[in-house]
Amino acid sequence: MSFLKSKKPFYRLRPESRLSLASSTPSNFSSSSDDDPEKSMAVALLRKYRSDQGKSKKRNDDFKNDDVNAVLLECLETPQTMSPGLISALLGYGHDINYSVREKIFGRKESQRTDIVQRATESRDFPFISWKLLIEKADQIALNEAFDFAVQNNMVAKAERCLQIAASPNRGLWLNASEALMTTVELAAQNKSESLYLRLVLVLLKGGNGDVNSTIPKAKKKAAEAGHTMISQVLLEHSLSIQSNSQHPSFQSFDELPQGLRDSILLEETSKGVVEACDKFLALLKNSKSRIEKSSCGTVLADLLQRCSSSADWIPPKTLEVVGGLLPISSYCPEVDAAFCRTLKNTDLTRHDSYRDAAELLVHSTLGTTFNIVLDSIPLGSNFCDEDLWRLHCLLEWGASGESVHLALCLALYARIEGNAPKPDGFIQTLVNAELDVNFEEGEILRTAADCGNIEILGQLLARASPGTKSFAFAVAILARNDESLLLALIDQFKPSKSEPPVGQEVPDGYFPHLFVCLQLYPKSRKLVYSLLKAGCSVDAEIDYYPSEEYSDDVDSITPLIFALCQLGHVEADKQIGSDVIDLLIEKGNVNFQTRKSMITPLILAAKYQRKKIVAKLLEKQAKPSSKDFLERSALFYASRNGDLSSVKALLQAGAPVDDGSLNEAARELHDDVVKALIKKGHTVDSRSTNKDHDHRTALEEMLLKCDGNAGLSKIEDTLRTLTKGKLTGKLTDEDFFMALNNPAPITLVKALLKVGMKQPLIEGDLLLAVSVDQFRYSYSPTMYIRHGLSSSPVEMQDGLLAEIIGNKGVDRFNAQEIVVQPAGYTGAHPRIRLAEEQRSYDREADINSLPPGSRQKRRKEYEAEDRQWAFRHDTAREKLRRQAEEKRRYAAVQAQMAREQQQRSLEFVREQQRKLNFQIQQGDANDRRQDSIRRLTERRHDSFLRGIDSFSEKERRIAGWDSL
Repeated sequence: MSFLKSKKPFYRLRPESRLSLASSTPSNFSSSSDDDPEKSMAVALLRKYRSDQGKSKKRNDDFKNDDVNAVLLECLETPQTMSPGLISALLGYGHDINYSVREKIFGRKESQRTDIVQRATESRDFPFISWKLLIEKADQIALNEAFDFAVQNNMVAKAERCLQIAASPNRGLWLNASEALMTTVELAAQNKSESLYLRLVLVLLKGGNGDVNSTIPKAKKKAAEAGHTMISQVLLEHSLSIQSNSQHPSFQSFDELPQGLRDSILLEETSKGVVEACDKFLALLKNSKSRIEKSSCGTVLADLLQRCSSSADWIPPKTLEVVGGLLPISSYCPEVDAAFCRTLKNTDLTRHDSYRDAAELLVHSTLGTTFNIVLDSIPLGSNFCDEDLWRLHCLLEWGASGESVHLALCLALYARIEGNAPKPDGFIQTLVNAELDVNFEEGEILRTAADCGNIEILGQLLARASPGTKSFAFAVAILARNDESLLLALIDQFKPSKSEPPVGQEVPDGYFPHLFVCLQLYPKSRKLVYSLLKAGCSVDAEIDYYPSEEYSDDVDSITPLIFALCQLGHVEADKQIGSDVIDLLIEKGNVNFQTRKSMITPLILAAKYQRKKIVAKLLEKQAKPSSKDFLERSALFYASRNGDLSSVKALLQAGAPVDDGSLNEAARELHDDVVKALIKKGHTVDSRSTNKDHDHRTALEEMLLKCDGNAGLSKIEDTLRTLTKGKLTGKLTDEDFFMALNNPAPITLVKALLKVGMKQPLIEGDLLLAVSVDQFRYSYSPTMYIRHGLSSSPVEMQDGLLAEIIGNKGVDRFNAQEIVVQPAGYTGAHPRIRLAEEQRSYDREADINSLPPGSRQKRRKEYEAEDRQWAFRHDTAREKLRRQAEEKRRYAAVQAQMAREQQQRSLEFVREQQRKLNFQIQQGDANDRRQDSIRRLTERRHDSFLRGIDSFSEKERRIAGWDSL
């Protein structure tokens, strides 16, 4: 619906924008603000705005239209701070709040509509008295928009004020009250709430002048179709008043009223409870009752209640008798609703009985929706008192219902656990006994009772709840972080009837499966897990998670058992899932579940985190030992790496595959007992691992190249002996010794090698490594291998390594193959090579000497040139070897560093994601979540109260005592 008749396009300022507006028309406001704090504040805000925009300062009387509009828009962000005085001061600059002007390129200016009036209208928190100041400045478009919104949202006082402004003869404005009336009747039918829109209908009939008359028949038909008898009656009475030329009824214009009942003095004295005046009024009313129209009596009653609102005694007892006489013979009077609100919200304990009498009299003529407005105003915190409990009982008995009761109960339950309600139980029980829809808002009341751990209330409400509502409350009960015994008692309340499925089977949207939440919040409670399983919770439910530190590419689906085992890797011991809880999950769950991406199984995780008892229990439940993760690592692989002999034996006994890299892991980590167990069960020392971690190395090679050389001589020696014994030859080779020279910490490793049988070959010079490069094949002893820079061990360790080998009588041997000229510095070569080198020298001399003396020098130079060529080739080849060794050493160091960094990044990422997901599973901190619920409920209750106030006209708000809101 839109009552906006203009078709000219306009543009609004965005509420959040901070435009650098061009100057507009200068204001005519010129007065000192020193004596007026509101004016001083207005000036300060205007100056601050200009300063924030980088504009020059202005005198107090020289602010522009766009400055003031921008400040008004900013102030609308905090409506409660906009006092009437401040708004009056800002409006005092005589500007147009409907437009701002901004400067474009080339000096052009553009008018742009603001939405100051509309935003103030839309805000229920914006004080009505302040809004009236703004609406007075509205032009036709702004007034239409405000009226449109007020009608659509049942803001009676604002709609009435818009009509009054439109009716002002000097404004030249017009509102389509006829269309607004039809829309109101349609809204009442659509929302099935006749009483909610009745007061707006009255305002539109009274304030719409003659515009609404043509719409009344159509509106009556719509109201009749909806079964809205009160709206139909009001429309009928208005039609009759039109026919009798009483278009704007007031009690002075009704001819059937006795003259005395029109007497203002008599009415004034009656409103003050003067006995003689009240008796006279009642006598006049009795004598003329049969011929007075109900609408006339309603007008008299409205005037009387209006006068009472300005009296200190409100409705004195004698005046109440007059009101009682008028009520049965009056048509609907909205002032009665306002008077009822004023009566029920009174806190004067000295006159409690008087107000109770007034309430009990007025209630019979009060609309049902009014009870909810009063209920929304009853405090639920420390100010709650016995009178509030009486009011509550009365309101529920008289007809308070729906969301108001719902919100009051939710907040009362929270007030009870917060300790803010001195007498909450009576209040709560009263609300529970009301006709509540426990399924409203997905069972919010039931969820609140579960969150508060209120077993008694929860039990009473569950009988009226749907299965879906119960499932929501069940999820909240687990999340609430009540103590274990209380949660067990709460779970017992959810026992289903024979016709209902177990409550734990369904997981509401937005919640994680219940077992995951329980494991996160109650990691040691086997009783709770068992109770949840009995309640129908799936032991094999799945969520997306990061189960492996090595796999950080994406989330993976896991079960509660895998979730429990994941926590063993990094969670503090007191927060880890209890072993008896894991035992129960193993007993009930799928022990062979394998994640789809990381390919983790419970058995792999248990072995990885060295949980030997869990490994044994999983194997008892027929867990498959052959499963491998995405890195091709089995449970035996991890157990062997960790030196978990008990798990290794159990896995081997269960039939774990052989030669899967497990022996390499045990050898590298120097777990001699595990190496023996693996070899005994068929793992071969000479087989090359297919796992990419091992680069096709044998177990012995893995140990020599990668083990921790600082782990201790005896540990290294024991593992060496076991691996050597397991070889087919039963002996170590030269290549084995030289591989040890490339270990990051080779000295102790060399000592162990010498002790297990390689010292004699070292002494005899038989430990040689042949290295081919270009056309050469060099033979190196360990000492020369190190001296020539071919060892991949850290440079800083090589002096110590040389000293160890020399100290054990290691000899220097270095030479090329027999058929080539030996390189400079060759030493310790085989006699055959020495003889060949000597023969070459002898043959050269013989050749030179066989020539004539004049040719000998030339031939000698040719041989020298040939020697230089050989030397160059050797130097080039040896440098190439050295560089290759250097590059290999550097590459290995870089790769190792990158691997460590990648592993650390992956670990940190996965741990952070696990932490976040764990936080999501428990939906944040329970207390923060509870406080957020209280805040949202309080805001909704306050908004409901404001909506109720908005359904009263300005005069009715004054009677109710809400004129300051």
